[in-house]
Amino acid sequence: MPKIFILTTATPRPDLHKRTCLPVFAELRKHFDIVPIVNLDKPMLVNNADSEFEKAKAQFEEAGVHLLTNEKNPSFSLAARNLYYEAQCLSFGEENPIYFWLEDDWQYRQNDWKGTLDAIRILYDTDKTCILTTDFHYLGGNPCFFKKELFDNIVRLWRKNAGNFDPEFIHFEAQKIVEKA
Repeated sequence: MPKIFILTTATPRPDLHKRTCLPVFAELRKHFDIVPIVNLDKPMLVNNADSEFEKAKAQFEEAGVHLLTNEKNPSFSLAARNLYYEAQCLSFGEENPIYFWLEDDWQYRQNDWKGTLDAIRILYDTDKTCILTTDFHYLGGNPCFFKKELFDNIVRLWRKNAGNFDPEFIHFEAQKIVEKA
């Protein structure tokens, strides 16, 4: 089975993370070799931002997450770009890696796991470069799994576009490239 690189954008919400991304990391770790990568931004205008940031940072470190932090220039677009570049470095040389886009406020229902685990195994065994999402059969707006070809297209688009872009827009554009090939 391949290594799964989990890309998660986050802001300091440690109570939320206990119900959302941390259980996902724990569940996937039971079944697969995973590398959770989290970009933790520190919003400037949030009450208790310093203490919540430190709590979230400690929580992610305790969970064995590869953590990127941004305390000076929080941005969803920059966080996504950082995650893709970091995942590109960490996955270099891996055979058939799978990537998982998981934002920190997406929560799984308990009964979603069997289908999700089966979907990951099916994705690995297919020759197609495909995207499997947890709720919908289109990219964006929910967690999604994808193979290296789509990942590489996303990285190319991030490098090509210097401005602030919604990561879902980049995902859609990268998928169009895969579909045309």
